[in-house]
Amino acid sequence: MLEEGFQKVADVGEVPASRPLKVVLDGVEVLLCRHKFNFFAVASRCPHRDTSMAEGTVDHGRIVCPFHGFSFDLVTGECDEKCDGIGTFEVKVCRGGVYLKV
Repeated sequence: MLEEGFQKVADVGEVPASRPLKVVLDGVEVLLCRHKFNFFAVASRCPHRDTSMAEGTVDHGRIVCPFHGFSFDLVTGECDEKCDGIGTFEVKVCRGGVYLKV
């Protein structure tokens, strides 16, 4: 059973292994990412130039901005360059669904 405040945003099979899946929850755009058998959720905008990372790639536990090549850790949101990090969100997987708490 899930804690209060989590909402289903996707089925496990909808989240690709190498690209993020953009979802909107309570008016907030979030990118669901999958790395191996783990799921993560991060802010959808790159803080470098406020560009969307929805067309980015997911590789080695990081999401890579398609415009600048900056990459962000899926767990901490920290950037590999001199750039602010991105927000991360709590994710749970239950009965084949991916749930998000914003």
